[in-house]
Amino acid sequence: MNISCILWQGFRKYSVFRRIKSKKGRGKSMEIRQLVTFERVAECLSFSRAAEQLGYSQSTVTIQIKQLEEEYHTQLFDRIGRHVRLTSEGERFLAFANDILNRIYEMRSDMGNENFKKHQLRLGVIDSLMEYHLSDVLLRLYEQHPNYQITIKSAPPSELVQEMTHNELDIIYLLDQPIYDKNWIKALEAKESIVFVTSAASPLARRENVSMEEVIHQPFFSTEAGENYRKALDQYLAARGMALSCFLEIQDPAIIIRMLKEHGGVSFLPYFCVVDQVTAGQLAIVQVEDFHMHMQRQCIYHRDKWVTEEMRAFLKLIH
Repeated sequence: MNISCILWQGFRKYSVFRRIKSKKGRGKSMEIRQLVTFERVAECLSFSRAAEQLGYSQSTVTIQIKQLEEEYHTQLFDRIGRHVRLTSEGERFLAFANDILNRIYEMRSDMGNENFKKHQLRLGVIDSLMEYHLSDVLLRLYEQHPNYQITIKSAPPSELVQEMTHNELDIIYLLDQPIYDKNWIKALEAKESIVFVTSAASPLARRENVSMEEVIHQPFFSTEAGENYRKALDQYLAARGMALSCFLEIQDPAIIIRMLKEHGGVSFLPYFCVVDQVTAGQLAIVQVEDFHMHMQRQCIYHRDKWVTEEMRAFLKLIH
């Protein structure tokens, strides 16, 4: 379908859409961003979740929905307590909104010459998330969009942030302390436990309140110093006059896990990396006295970045 056909059909749908408005007044013209906001609220059935996903404040989302309701003199959502539901007019409105937005997305694809479009997506990710979270997402993405061309860079968080800032990566997926910037949109933030882990056969596996000093003097296998949870551990130890001495430093958690299973020792890893081995009785969590650490799994892109079809597909699956 060529661009003129898409625009004409979109205009016809929009004209019909406008006719559901009351004759009482014209009001302020509807904006596409308001439709996007309405569609996201209808999908989430939550103003706060829609605001978080769109990178808006909740008040901005509320205002945009209110503007639509005032323009079309109708109630789009029932708001009873904390529960949000589409009204019958809201469901009717959603059908028109979906059609208009789909036409816009179709026009964007056609403008990019779909026959030659590469459907590129550039992702940056740290190693632990690559193997233990991202692999399943990529499988589903391939099943749904086998024509996509995805490039993945694995690197420490600081390097990934820099490349996203320079538009060398579309989306970055990190495990780190919460990081914020007014120029970023954070599409996902989820808390993850970081734990000391050892072989299930180790004496440490059967004890409670193990001292930190005893733990760090075990044969230690660790990710490389200077980034995310390893950096946080080093800072914690330094504040208490201690330091870590490692037999092996490597970015790949899978190799560390194999060393633990076959040779014992201790490591400090995200729980999601070792949950299968702990459940199977191969590894065990070391109960360290008065110690708990968490990091945030974060999916981030630049606020000024045009969110492509490929980015939308990835972000939908990562949730």
